[in-house]
Amino acid sequence: LEQLAAGASFVCFKGVDYKAHVFINGTYLGSHEGFFSPFEFDFTACAREGENVLVVRVENDATGSGSGAPDRSYSGDKIYAATGPGFDEPEVGWHHCPPGMGIYQPVRVEFRPRLFVSDLYVRPLPEQKAAELWVEVFLCDPATEDVVIHYGVHGRNFEETLFEDRVDRPGGMYRCGFGDDLQIAKAKADGTYGKEQVWSMGKGINYLRIPIQMETFRWWTPDEPWLYQVQVTLEKADGQVLDRAEQHFGMRSFHMDEAGDPKGSLYLNGNPIRLRGANTMGHEQQCVMKGDLDQLRDDLLLARICNMNFLRFTQRPVQDEVYTMCDMLGLMAQVDLPTFGAIRRNQYCEILRQVDEMEKLARPHPSCIMVSYINEPSPEGGNSPHRSLDRKELEGLFGAADALVQHRNPERVTKPCDGDYNPPSPGI
Repeated sequence: LEQLAAGASFVCFKGVDYKAHVFINGTYLGSHEGFFSPFEFDFTACAREGENVLVVRVENDATGSGSGAPDRSYSGDKIYAATGPGFDEPEVGWHHCPPGMGIYQPVRVEFRPRLFVSDLYVRPLPEQKAAELWVEVFLCDPATEDVVIHYGVHGRNFEETLFEDRVDRPGGMYRCGFGDDLQIAKAKADGTYGKEQVWSMGKGINYLRIPIQMETFRWWTPDEPWLYQVQVTLEKADGQVLDRAEQHFGMRSFHMDEAGDPKGSLYLNGNPIRLRGANTMGHEQQCVMKGDLDQLRDDLLLARICNMNFLRFTQRPVQDEVYTMCDMLGLMAQVDLPTFGAIRRNQYCEILRQVDEMEKLARPHPSCIMVSYINEPSPEGGNSPHRSLDRKELEGLFGAADALVQHRNPERVTKPCDGDYNPPSPGI
């Protein structure tokens, strides 16, 4: 009863392979498609004191390229490539390629206030000696509520407090043209730069952006992967604390020159860099599933000992814990959308939805320097244009995906194809 009094009850999934249909106490809450992304549902209206019954119906399909079908002649609608975590089956299950299914990441129940922080992201702008705090606040009710954001920035893997608590008194709202030098200069001149304001929240998700001035900071690099942590407190205008959240981040920039000669030069923190690494396929995911983060650390350290600075977690986004370990060890990473060979025509919109989920999963991590949309695209949709996108349509999808990714993370470097059988790819 005390838990229900918090205000809102949510059931939270870190990842279900592949389609999940969720019911609590016989009430349908919703569905989610895609194996790698967290999702959640509000079950406040059907929550009971005492025992509650959670039922999850999980559906699977053959992949778009046919993997998983007994004779590989059947292609389905599952957006999945070829690097699953493997499963306990003595013939093929111990290999990373065959897709499985199931609830392979944790499930939890959370009791929250009706107004809470649903997501945090810090957009680093080191060349401007600044950053932007992006806060998503969720209001469950059809109403409005004024809130104030308090935040502090501290060293996560070193002892330092950049600032402890910044807060503004209730007053007018200031919206900055984020990343615009002139507007940032104006904000500094009138004293509003880096100060929290009163925001009026509406039902559903509210997106707040708060500029942070960072005149001095430690760079995130492979040799010195310094990490910061932002700590946020959400309060009502009268000072009542509603929620707290935290997120680590690194001050780094990554750029790919698509216009120079030769094209494709890479720059980390403004300095030329070469990526030295390999594809990795599967075992890191098993470490997380087994809760063996020490083994995960040691596996990634082996790459560093071998003078690698980069891993491509090929053909699928992996768990957040893997990227966090890369953040701490200074190992750069490529994040791949799980597509291979061809993309089914009827999954065009679902692909874009999962691109959005992929970027939200990757963007907090300084280790995640680039994303890719498809592995080894085949000419003319694998000779099945009646089922799959042709090359021109595929490149149109890349453009839509780029726009979506840039909306979530304006500095993101994208590499549309990896292993392109029908080059050249857009960009490089």
